[in-house]
Amino acid sequence: MDHLARLPMISLISWFVRKQRYWQILPLGTTSYGDSPYQSFSAFAGNTHFIDLDILVEQGLLEASDLKGVDFGSDASEVDYAKIYYARRPLLEKAVKRFLEVGDVKDFEKFAQRQPIMARTLRRIYGYQRAF
Repeated sequence: MDHLARLPMISLISWFVRKQRYWQILPLGTTSYGDSPYQSFSAFAGNTHFIDLDILVEQGLLEASDLKGVDFGSDASEVDYAKIYYARRPLLEKAVKRFLEVGDVKDFEKFAQRQPIMARTLRRIYGYQRAF
């Protein structure tokens, strides 16, 4: 299955509207204690597990070589959230650092004005005060 960021969400939502009367999804926040989606760090923050690392490579914020050899787990039937967290965190921090060096910070500042809770959460999680 494609990464969530690449799914044609409009088509998916349109299908649900036509075919389903009721539907429910689990909370999409980052899991915390017990890896339960109902034990999230924040009801407002997004889940960094849904950031497509390949898109960060396409945008020049990571190198393809950064992803080589990273252990996200090998059992497709089980998810080791701790392993994923510790494997992804340095990659995301590197992408944020690179964005702050060469990215469109003004565009992000506009986003931060529209989404102050998300911007505040990113500040807290990644510890970057500059630009947001």
